[in-house]
Amino acid sequence: MALYCMADTHLSESVSKPMDLFGRRWVNYTAKIAENWNAVVREEDTVILPGDISWGLTLDEAEADLAFLHRLNGRKLIGKGNHDLWWQSDKKVMTLIEERGFSSLSLLRNNAYALEGKRICGSRGWYSDPHNAPPDTDFSKITAREVIRAEISIRAALSLPAETQDDELIAFFHFPPVYRGFVCRDLIELMKRYGIKRCYYGHIHNVYDLPPSFEFEGITMTIVSAVPLFWRRSLYLIAGWGLSLACFFILMYGGIFGLKPIDTDLWGGLPLTVVLTVFGMSASTPIGILLAFGRRSEMPLIRLLSSGYIELVRGVPLITVLFVATYIFPMILPQGFSMSAFWR
Repeated sequence: MALYCMADTHLSESVSKPMDLFGRRWVNYTAKIAENWNAVVREEDTVILPGDISWGLTLDEAEADLAFLHRLNGRKLIGKGNHDLWWQSDKKVMTLIEERGFSSLSLLRNNAYALEGKRICGSRGWYSDPHNAPPDTDFSKITAREVIRAEISIRAALSLPAETQDDELIAFFHFPPVYRGFVCRDLIELMKRYGIKRCYYGHIHNVYDLPPSFEFEGITMTIVSAVPLFWRRSLYLIAGWGLSLACFFILMYGGIFGLKPIDTDLWGGLPLTVVLTVFGMSASTPIGILLAFGRRSEMPLIRLLSSGYIELVRGVPLITVLFVATYIFPMILPQGFSMSAFWR
């Protein structure tokens, strides 16, 4: 079983507030969430959703969104966010979940769960800055209340039967305990007191200079907001690059679609520069990583060979390498064997 986390789904299956109002990248976002979720999450896995589940204002409006989550793979632990106005009370939400048979949904609120050697706890938290909090709210009072809720959850986690000798406490909040210059000192001290080393949070949107993960006073803070920037696109990018390279070779080499065959010795121009750059970067990156590990290896031979190669490449000017590849290398090839300049 694996654990996953994603906050701020902002579902709107039954209300007219689609997220594509915030940009084209949000078009069909629920379909994208479902597709990528089910491609990664298995039925035996668990996903933690710390807040901002639905745009619904009432429990009836949020029912379709809870049904949407229930249909996705895995078990879901849902927390409360600032936009979850439909979450009128824990009892009412649990009653709806039970009546509708949403058996894959559970609440993460004033309680805790033991999963695969991890103890899951947390609370909503509160705004990262008093000036951003809703008007006519008592910032200090609500913050103190959320700290109390977090401690109730932590103590509930500690009271659970241990699955392993070293079960790890992991905290989940909707609001970030640390954001730019703001620090919720009470939450930080609470986590430090109970030895929590990992904290996950959501709420933040459209802030792309924020590191996905950072460490603060020994606690690793990780943002898990469901924003398009973090949605999986790797398969599409790989397919796009593969198709582009295939088109390049077809157009450059010719011989089909009525194109005249062109020997690789005659290739040149921007397309050749681009494809050589792509191939060079694709090959050099993994080789460089392997050499870096080899240089730090405890095996003397591997460390010597890796260090020798690195220093040789560093010490030889690039113009020398190009000169050898262009003029010297063809001279040392066996008689009758030749290699085009492209492959050299």
